[in-house]
Amino acid sequence: MLPQEMWTWFFWSKFSTNSPLNLYYHKLFLYFKKFSMYQPVFGDDKILMLFRVLQENMWLRRYMTRVLHRIQKGPLFTTSELLIWYCQNTNTHGPGRVIAGGPKKRTAWMLITLTVLCVMLWQWYEIAQEYLSYGVTVTVTMGFQKLNFPAVTICNLNPYRFSAINKYIEELDNYTQLVLNGLYTEVGRDEWKFTRGLAKHWDFTPLVWIEKLPNGFRVTDIVSEKCEWQNGTLSQVVQSNMVLQDNCLSQEQPRGSEKGIGFRLCDLSGHECLYKVFNSAVNAIRSWYQLQLLDLLGDLSQADKAKLGYTAKDLIHACIFSGQTCEAKSQARNFSSFFHPIYGNCYTINSGDDPLQVSNPGVEFGMSLILSIDQHDYVPYLMRSAGALVMLHPQGSYPFLQEGGIYILPGMETSIGIEMEDIELLGPPYSNCTKDGLDLSVPNLYNMTYSFQVCLTSCFQMHMVRECGCGYYLYPLPPGAEYCQKNSHWAYCYYKLYHRLSHENTSCMDACKQPCSDKEYHMTISMADWPSETSEKWIFHILSKEKNTSGGAKINRNNIMKVNLYFEEFNHKTTMESPAQTLITLLSNFGGLFGLWMGGSVLCIIEAAEIIVDLMWIGIIWLAAKMKELRARSQKQPSFSDAPPSIQQLEQQGHVNSVCETETVPGVGDSGGPPPAQTEEVESAQQPIPSTPPPKYEALNVRCPHLLKCDSDRWEEFVDRL
Repeated sequence: MLPQEMWTWFFWSKFSTNSPLNLYYHKLFLYFKKFSMYQPVFGDDKILMLFRVLQENMWLRRYMTRVLHRIQKGPLFTTSELLIWYCQNTNTHGPGRVIAGGPKKRTAWMLITLTVLCVMLWQWYEIAQEYLSYGVTVTVTMGFQKLNFPAVTICNLNPYRFSAINKYIEELDNYTQLVLNGLYTEVGRDEWKFTRGLAKHWDFTPLVWIEKLPNGFRVTDIVSEKCEWQNGTLSQVVQSNMVLQDNCLSQEQPRGSEKGIGFRLCDLSGHECLYKVFNSAVNAIRSWYQLQLLDLLGDLSQADKAKLGYTAKDLIHACIFSGQTCEAKSQARNFSSFFHPIYGNCYTINSGDDPLQVSNPGVEFGMSLILSIDQHDYVPYLMRSAGALVMLHPQGSYPFLQEGGIYILPGMETSIGIEMEDIELLGPPYSNCTKDGLDLSVPNLYNMTYSFQVCLTSCFQMHMVRECGCGYYLYPLPPGAEYCQKNSHWAYCYYKLYHRLSHENTSCMDACKQPCSDKEYHMTISMADWPSETSEKWIFHILSKEKNTSGGAKINRNNIMKVNLYFEEFNHKTTMESPAQTLITLLSNFGGLFGLWMGGSVLCIIEAAEIIVDLMWIGIIWLAAKMKELRARSQKQPSFSDAPPSIQQLEQQGHVNSVCETETVPGVGDSGGPPPAQTEEVESAQQPIPSTPPPKYEALNVRCPHLLKCDSDRWEEFVDRL
């Protein structure tokens, strides 16, 4: 560590003058003395280098000295002199006329200049507000180039083959059939007794009648014949507490009542329930059947469920693109499959990173598919419609089939003309969009291209897992969660959450944003009978031979369909957003208005800025001089904490002074009377000797004559006060 003498020698050799700037360096030196304890870590060279930097940057010291001298001298010009000089020398129109001419002209030009200045500032404010609103301009352009063909996802509306799943749903089908027989017909007690025996597996979601009464509604269990009465209005989903009574069906139905069907969903404790109400028994039975099927297949893995559905060879009979088979176009590498909880096995064509390209519009340059659905193997109580589902979407995006799928009817040739549109939105602050969704609080559970629908479903799934303890079967799961099929009471929590999220402005709509870049496909759909009556015989014969059907089942109009996908025109539309006003246009508008109203330019603005800086500098110098004057006055007039002494107090202080005390002449008696033989000289010696009391020097504050000659302790104390 450096010795104390070396520190002192180094510092005083570099800064030895007693200026206000060096006082700051003195205090800095004391901090470095305290810092010396860390010298073994940093080393002597680095600490000495800091002082050398201060020495080399002496321009700062000289500049600060000049500033202090300038402040001490006071302002060179007054404010009025500076403003007159500006009006005489500025290039802006108007200020020069304010100081020229007679009083009337000066007043008129003063008013005109101020009015024009106010109008210009108001228009500047309006332009600035328009710029800060971040408005956009939408530009639509048409491009002509090779187009990437979209990904095509195909599904059968029937998720499972009835021949493969029958062993899992046999009891459920028997129970459903008995319930259907007893809905609108009289059923014997023996048959209902058998039904009640099967109902033990599905007591948590019983089918119920819901009758609307004048003062409320009545809910009746179709199988157990128990009922409950509720007051109030009946909405689509009703929340209530169960109060069941027996033999409700035996009571006479009130006149004017409206009857509906639905099913009851209760929580795990059975004390709180919801009622899902439908206008038709067809919709009620189908939704109820689907819930039961999910619970029955909950123990099966996804691979086992996929084996119960249709393979790609069963569904896709033929695929042709631009006159060649899809395999010849290397389409096999872009072929993928996935299992959908509602539609079963789905297959995506042209899903890879190297999509097929189209160079001409029309059907012959598009994709043609022949699909077979095997309608005879449909699950009877699960599907109400027959056909296939086709959806077009960009590569890398997830197909939301329920929202964007197109139904393809059997026995028809469906032609779908495609128009592609690219949408490019500006990011913040112009629009509330996101590029890839990574800046949102909602995780992307699909691990695919971000979309608004992906964000909404992921947000709902996160709410479902957090509030219900398990995930909804339609959406992917977050890490560590499981689906709700094995939980027999999950439907109550799901419908309650869905009802709340769909009727309230929840956090999902606020948390999700539109993507800044998106691709949309606008479709035109047309249909025709296929094949025709004159050609169906030979077409069905050839297709049956190609498919190698066995067991006497042949392809007919109910099982076959054709789909044509093509671009209608060889162009694509691009919709882009651009800023309505950029920084360049903002400055241009400012300059145009300034030139229109004041006849100025950028140099005139610099002149105005210069005069403002000069005025501020004059104000600073004036304030410094004023403060200096006030400080000098306070030093000349000493202040006393007590009131000034009176004349009597001063006289007492003078008599008390030991110097001014009256001395006793020898020979004079204590009684005060002179002896009888006293002479005239002795009488003159008895008179008091006049004198002036000396000042009290202890009231003076004697300071050190020079700061540098004080001892080190007094110097450090003085610097610490700074």
